[in-house]
Amino acid sequence: MFWEFARVLAEMERRKPSVILLENVPSFATSHGGNDLRAALKRLNGLGYSCDLFVANARWFVPQSRPRLFIVGGKCPVGSTAGSERTALRPEWLHRFIERNADVRFDLGALPLPPHRLGVLADVIERLPGDDSRWWEPERVARFVASLSEVQAQRLARLRLSERQTCATAYRRTRGGRAVWEIRADEIAGCLRTARGGSSKQAIVAAGLGEINIRWMTPREYARLQGVPDFRLDGVTANQALFGLGDAVCVPVVEWITQICVLPRLGRTSACETAARDAAVV
Repeated sequence: MFWEFARVLAEMERRKPSVILLENVPSFATSHGGNDLRAALKRLNGLGYSCDLFVANARWFVPQSRPRLFIVGGKCPVGSTAGSERTALRPEWLHRFIERNADVRFDLGALPLPPHRLGVLADVIERLPGDDSRWWEPERVARFVASLSEVQAQRLARLRLSERQTCATAYRRTRGGRAVWEIRADEIAGCLRTARGGSSKQAIVAAGLGEINIRWMTPREYARLQGVPDFRLDGVTANQALFGLGDAVCVPVVEWITQICVLPRLGRTSACETAARDAAVV
């Protein structure tokens, strides 16, 4: 996908945007020993962009663990190395990549940590009545429980015996050739994924006061976890909504990046272009 994006940029020639923003999984930085990310950055350099590079997690804005690698490219190179601190935005492993690729034209700005708006899964859960058909029937719940390892079974038992109802998410994994369920130990969602099957969809485990209730996460909950609680979901099936939202970006993260990283570069590019025109006139 990146190379198609780069091809379009190249074909735009003088109409290329002043600033670009790309998103990928953090493992992009280690894919093929880091060569995949290096090749992408060098291509962007060749197209006239100096690049900032950092990691941001949706967890800072919504109750979803979703770390993502972001690249911001600007057409006005300043050779900045201001972003030299090791922080959650540029952890040690990312600095090692930057240092190993000194010939890449980086533009590392000093990035403030975002304001953490910590919440919990219960903040986004739809309150479905107990007789809603989306809750799993007892036989399916029993199969869920039977698949748990000893550690996971103990975790569920603690949730069930809690004096309040607690919500957790669970993923279906393959361990030792068999499908098992694993429940998160915290009260946030795991990273949403493109819904292609049971192993990519998260289940909601609502337990407490001696009871256990389980169901699949709903499209509305996906939307809330991506920071678009009022997104219109009519006109698509539930699976289509899960598919689209699971592969989307978390909107508050992109809003924050736009404010602290994209807009300043747009202003810088505008100033560079004005200076270039003035120089040409002189």
